Amino acid sequence: QEKESGTTSDGAASKPKVYRTTIMFSATMPPPLERLARKYLRRPAYITIGEAGKAAERVKQEIEWVKSENDKQRRLEDLLRNGPPPPIIVFLNKKKACDSLAKHIERAVGLRCAVLHSGKLQEQRKEYMAGFK
Repeated sequence: QEKESGTTSDGAASKPKVYRTTIMFSATMPPPLERLARKYLRRPAYITIGEAGKAAERVKQEIEWVKSENDKQRRLEDLLRNGPPPPIIVFLNKKKACDSLAKHIERAVGLRCAVLHSGKLQEQRKEYMAGFK
């Protein structure tokens, strides 16, 4: 907790205000999330590992445009079958989509998948990440 003391208008010491400590973690910091942090956090501290907006030198990034969700799924299956060998990380923007895609990949491609999202226990996440390394 953070304490902040001051004085009253007559110069007497006022009772210190106690503020709760709020911590917000995010792997990415898009503008809407930055605005949220500025709005609700007192004196927020930002920690950046590496260079923001840039991948590590060992990471190769490519973009492929596909026409539909079905095309996207077929292309992912093709990459998983014929692309670089595991381990591979696939990022999605919805927690529910992670679970269903993992089941599909296990059935269609035969790869074992570990799903990481906020619905998983921290112990599960640690276990999955240890298996990834």
